Amino acid sequence: MANSLFSEKQTQVQSRTQRDVLISFALFLLVLISRIPFRSKVLYHWDSVNFAYSLREFDIAKDQPQPPGYILYVLLCKGINYFVNNPQATMVLLGIVSSGLAVIALYFLGKEMFNWQTGLAAGLFLGVSPLFWFYGEIALPHTLDTFFVVFSVFLLYKVYVGETKYRFLAVISLAIAGGFRPQTLVFLLPLTIYAFRKIGLKQLLGLGLLGAFICLLWFIPLVNSAGGIANYFTVMGRYSDRFQSTTSIFKGAGFFGIKRNFTKLALYTIYGLAASLFGVIFIPALLKKRMSSQWKLYGFLCCWFFPSLLYYLLIHMGQQGLIFTYLPALFLFLAFLIVNALGQQKLRLISMVLIICVLNAGVFLFVPEYPLPIDQRFLTRDTLKNSDDYFQNRFDAIRLNFQPESALIFASNWHHVEYYLPEFKVARFEIGSKWEVNEGDINSGNTFIVAAGEGSEGGKMDVIVFDSELNQINLSLDQLRQIPISANTNLQYFELKSGEFLEVGEYSIRLVRK
Repeated sequence: MANSLFSEKQTQVQSRTQRDVLISFALFLLVLISRIPFRSKVLYHWDSVNFAYSLREFDIAKDQPQPPGYILYVLLCKGINYFVNNPQATMVLLGIVSSGLAVIALYFLGKEMFNWQTGLAAGLFLGVSPLFWFYGEIALPHTLDTFFVVFSVFLLYKVYVGETKYRFLAVISLAIAGGFRPQTLVFLLPLTIYAFRKIGLKQLLGLGLLGAFICLLWFIPLVNSAGGIANYFTVMGRYSDRFQSTTSIFKGAGFFGIKRNFTKLALYTIYGLAASLFGVIFIPALLKKRMSSQWKLYGFLCCWFFPSLLYYLLIHMGQQGLIFTYLPALFLFLAFLIVNALGQQKLRLISMVLIICVLNAGVFLFVPEYPLPIDQRFLTRDTLKNSDDYFQNRFDAIRLNFQPESALIFASNWHHVEYYLPEFKVARFEIGSKWEVNEGDINSGNTFIVAAGEGSEGGKMDVIVFDSELNQINLSLDQLRQIPISANTNLQYFELKSGEFLEVGEYSIRLVRK
């Protein structure tokens, strides 16, 4: 009898293991198949260019990459790029693979916290989230950070429920995650304290020393690369001062900063969740049941969710991929709401999950970049294509029609121009970003004069207006020319002849003839 029970239990364990392996493989394959056809070809974001430069020379003082450093991410990219020899392709490949790993990690976390159906639904919701899908197609580390966040939370949950053997793994995972993105370690600190709260002081001290030792393995090289710890924090301070005066309530941003951050947070979160938000209609079904045993799980999720949310609300909300530090927690909760309400009705449960997945996939695949009459951009497949075309068409036109020794490029996307067209001279312009106090303002940053140089071809200078946002600064000039670069787009340039020069001010430009 005992042997029979043991055999039956062993069979059940094997069956669950096979199910987990099959689901993991299917989720990873789904991510690969969905990402590979749509991956970006040109570095998408300003930070993407920073990371590409960092593969050549790691120097956070030059924003290579931007502070706080991301040293392990850069080292991993360097290792992959040794074989790929293409920073853009390297980072996109890493983004795709880490997207699949993050989806699998969320499945196992949901399975542990609730049940395998909840884990599967949450993994699918993350995998087809239009925002997460988009970030898996570009050269940024956010999907890799998502994986480390979810995997670390999985280990912390194991510790939380009393499985002490996971304590060392949790500490190691958190320390490594900090090397890939130091903010992650800070955001998960409250959850770590919550998960480890019942551990004795002696063990807690030992684990803390282990984590500190691993962190020092990447932190010491990081600060040394900046010329020492004092200079490192000086660089960090200069970097944060660029934006926190208008975003942080602790730096004087006031109501404007709160409004700005909240607006971005709300829009990004809603878009990231997309059709998964249908899960909120099942909140009444949850409240009707006595779920006292689940409140501890909700507390665990809150300790995960709120620290990064409060930081983004009160201090700074940057680009959309930053919300992946907490978005998986929302996917878990929404998946649980659906499974809790429809778990006994398998056909309705499957139908609901499939409808959400199809709608989310439809948003990414078929919604245009600007689908609304208002100026609100959606990060979709169309956005990726438009970004690639925008840069590549201009790069090709400039190489084909202009000579580096007799051309100057006016660009607000000057970081991309300097990376892809290093042989050309570039004049840097800044345009105030959306939701900032200087939104739409054009600023050259200084005053300078542009004239045809002695070495220029025919004594002339071609001044190329790279970005369409800069076209407005040339409305008063009478020698503009255009080169068609697509069906509805032209590249503007101004032929500056001998005896003519441009006076460029911070906010104006004037043609002067001798």
